[in-house]
Amino acid sequence: MSDPGLTNHGRSDFGPLGVEEGFHTLTLMRSRILNGLRAATFLVFTLTAALCIAAPPGARINGRVVNAADGTPIEGAKVTIDLSPGDDRPEKEVQTDAFGFFEIKEIVPGDYQFKAAHPHFVGYEEKVTFASSAFTNKVIRLNPIDAKVFFDIYFQVRCLSTHATLSGAKIRAEYWKPDGNVGGAPDLVFNVAAGAAGDATLFGMEDGFYTFTVTRTGWDPITYKPPANSGFVTVGDKVRLIRYHYGSVFLRPIKQDLDVKVIGYDPVKDKPAQPLKGMTIKLTGIDLADDKLEIGPRQAALSAEDGTFKFGNLAPIRWKISVGRLGYVPKEVLVTPDATGALPAQTINVDLEPVQAYVELSSPYQTVDAVKDAKVQLQGIRNSNTEGINRELITKAGANGNIATVHFENLLPGRYWIRVQHEATIGGLPSRSGPLFGPNAFKVSFFGSSGITWLFFTG
Repeated sequence: MSDPGLTNHGRSDFGPLGVEEGFHTLTLMRSRILNGLRAATFLVFTLTAALCIAAPPGARINGRVVNAADGTPIEGAKVTIDLSPGDDRPEKEVQTDAFGFFEIKEIVPGDYQFKAAHPHFVGYEEKVTFASSAFTNKVIRLNPIDAKVFFDIYFQVRCLSTHATLSGAKIRAEYWKPDGNVGGAPDLVFNVAAGAAGDATLFGMEDGFYTFTVTRTGWDPITYKPPANSGFVTVGDKVRLIRYHYGSVFLRPIKQDLDVKVIGYDPVKDKPAQPLKGMTIKLTGIDLADDKLEIGPRQAALSAEDGTFKFGNLAPIRWKISVGRLGYVPKEVLVTPDATGALPAQTINVDLEPVQAYVELSSPYQTVDAVKDAKVQLQGIRNSNTEGINRELITKAGANGNIATVHFENLLPGRYWIRVQHEATIGGLPSRSGPLFGPNAFKVSFFGSSGITWLFFTG
């Protein structure tokens, strides 16, 4: 008997089922229903288990903490959530940024004690319930302790001529109480140094009168005042601040000179450790804190006869000196101002990338007497890289019986004149031959730090 499908258990004319056929059909239906229930039960169990294993999505709270007295942001306020009942060991803790903002993420759902605190303000506390995936945004207003207003004062210090940030600049703030004697000595004095970015912050300052003095070695000191017509109350040289303030300060540099001298092997004098003329010297300003940050336009000059050049009217920042010339290995030196702001003089020793030249004289006469002991002169070309180089060598007999050579070393790449002067008497020749004179002069060019030029002469 075939197994009919569930949609084909009855007859198409709705006639009565046979007893045997009806029994088997009901049995089959019951079996399939039970299997379906088992599958459904398993599916429900599987989903339930998966839900039990997966952690509920965390909640999140963003917000801002401000001064209740004037609405200014409070930096450095501590914001915590402590799962109830509180045990003073908070589950999450953050601090507000310079604008008073904070964010706490991935909070497990539940009841918490929410707190915001700052040393100069009355703390804030409330009970908060975080639901799964909930997002909360709060503005917390803290009242100043003893009704005093506290705020921060920010400074950015730069060089007036180069705009370099002046790390290490010192800011001295003198404070007088608003109801005190502003003509007397200050009630409090605060000192802070600028960081690597030239920025400094005076934290937790109070309502009152102030003077600010900004100094750095190598720059003229300045007494900072907020811009005119900015709404501040002034008494003499003092200004009253009741809220946070941002001050941008530019110090005028005390201009310095930088003496540079370049020495090395001089192919003209054919001696080492000599002052080098015509070396290209480049000068680039470098930030006081960041070695890779270049400042201002570059300067360039050529060294004089004594190998020196004086750069003037420089700010006492760091300066990178780059020295180079065709035929020398480029070299860089970083100059840092000394404790007084002066730029120490620099003597820079550069290395020669020597060029060599071989000159070979040969003769059709099968004797070295025709070319040995010849005077060979090498002369640089005027107004070129080789100008001033003059060498003279005497040829020596080579391994071959009819050649003689000279070897010029420590030259600069470029163009040269080669002159050969020689007079020789060859024995055994017809009397009419007499003395044999070599060629007068000819021109040759060669380049490259390791280039060797072979010059063949026929006498």
